[in-house]
Parts: sequence; C-alpha cells; structure tokens
Amino acid sequence: MVLNMFDIYSSHPAVAGVYFTAVIIFTALFVHPAFVLLNVVVSFAACLCYCKKEMSASTPYTLGFGAAIILINPLLNSRGETVLFTFFGRNYTLQALIYGAVLAGIFICSINWFTCLGKVLDSDKILFLFGGKFPSVCRMLSMVIGLVPFFQSKMEEIRQVQCTVKNEKSRLKMSLGALNTAFGYAFEHAVRLSFAMKNRGWGAAKVSRYRTYPFKVRDAAVFLFCLMRSAGTVVLAFSDACGASFTPVLQIAPMGPRQFAGAVCYVFFLMMPVILKVLKEIQWQFLKSKI
Repeated sequence: MVLNMFDIYSSHPAVAGVYFTAVIIFTALFVHPAFVLLNVVVSFAACLCYCKKEMSASTPYTLGFGAAIILINPLLNSRGETVLFTFFGRNYTLQALIYGAVLAGIFICSINWFTCLGKVLDSDKILFLFGGKFPSVCRMLSMVIGLVPFFQSKMEEIRQVQCTVKNEKSRLKMSLGALNTAFGYAFEHAVRLSFAMKNRGWGAAKVSRYRTYPFKVRDAAVFLFCLMRSAGTVVLAFSDACGASFTPVLQIAPMGPRQFAGAVCYVFFLMMPVILKVLKEIQWQFLKSKI
C-alpha cells in the first residue's frame, strides 16, 4: 500500500497549502512565454484531475477574459517597435500584444490554481490550519475561497434557466444579466449568513476543530518532494535564465540547456498533483483487478 502516499487531496492540509501557495507565487514571478505556456497546460490538467465540473463551468469565462486582456492590452500600452496598425491615433504594437498574451496566460493559470486550491482545501482544513489562532481570518479565507465554486454553480444555474426561456436579447446582455443576478444573490446570501452566524453565537467562545489531520510519513515524503522542486525553481526564478522583456523591445531568453533544465524542474513541480492523482488511479485500477 505504498501508493497511498500519492494523494494530495488526502494529505495533510499544511502540505497542500504550502504547495499551492508556492505555485501561485511562481505563477506571478515567471513571465517567460515558454514557462507561462507550460503553466497553462499543467493548470488545466490539474483542474481536469481534481475539479472537472468546476473547470467546465469556468473555462468559457476565463478564456473570454483572457482574450479580452490580449486585445485590450495594446490599446492601453502602446510601447513597442513593431507597429501593426493605428487605432484612434494610438499604435497597436506586436510587443504589447505578446505581453498581453503572457498576462492572459498568468490570469488563466491563477484562476485554475485557485479553483484547485478551493477544491483541495475545504473549510474544515482551513479551520484546522488557522482556526485556533485566527478564527475570524480563517473563516473569511474559507468563505472567499468558497465564492469561486459558488459563483460558478449560480452562473451555470442561471444560464440553464435562460436557455429554457425564449429571449431575443444578445448573448452579451444575457451574460451581463446573469452576472448581475448572481451578484444580487451573493449579497443576499451574505446577509442571511451573517445573521445566522450572529444568532448561533459565532465568536462568543473558542472555535473547536471538527476534524483532525495527523502528519504522517506520506505527508513528509510529499513535502520533501515539494521542497526540493521548489528550491530548484527559486534558484531559476532569481537567475537570468528565464528572463523576458516585452516593451519597447522584445527580449526573451533563448531556450538553452539551463532553460531546459529549469523547465523540466518547473514542470515536475507543477505536475505534482497530477502525478499523485494518476498514481492513485493506477493503484485503484490494480486493486479492482484483484477482486
């Protein structure tokens, strides 16, 4: 049963919290197009393994916002030496367009990793980590993380209702109307929740823990693997091996041996949840075959 250690969902909450925190920080630090592209692919793979339903609901919106970032960034930042065309007196440059694509990739990766974080670290695990010392902050973080799947489910519910009603409005107006309805429902839900917490005596006594999560040998192994890979990634982040500058001149570090070694280390670090999920699925199929 050695393969039981390969499951980040059932590992200690501190291990998952440290891993996803490091991934989100590295997502913001790496702006090299190759590393951003690898991060996008791996983040979608991680969402496919851990939160397939949430990913299918949020992917159209994240891709839409990403396309908007790509197209709008050259309008706000006209710096660049390669002018594609002029739009209302402002230069629409190739360098700003590429930089917008990188920003869109970072945005999509952040949304995907936060979605995985909300799926792996539920409210019980967050309360276990921070509930003893910071109960108010812990409850706020758990509620904020829970807003992502909450909005996704409500938007999907509103979209299904809109599909059953014959409406002559454009798709953009229907989406804006659905977003407005979801925000209204969220504010109403927040008011009801605040009154419920007040009536049940929230904050009147010390917060107790609903579940306990012992730190096992498998958690130490996963944490050691995460620490080793993140150390190599930190060295790569503070070197010039993955540097990139987009405006006014496009300067991207070429993919040499150092960049390739760093990319391999970075990909293995990002793919740790996917590898653990695949190994556990292999174990499950093996045990089913023995029945």
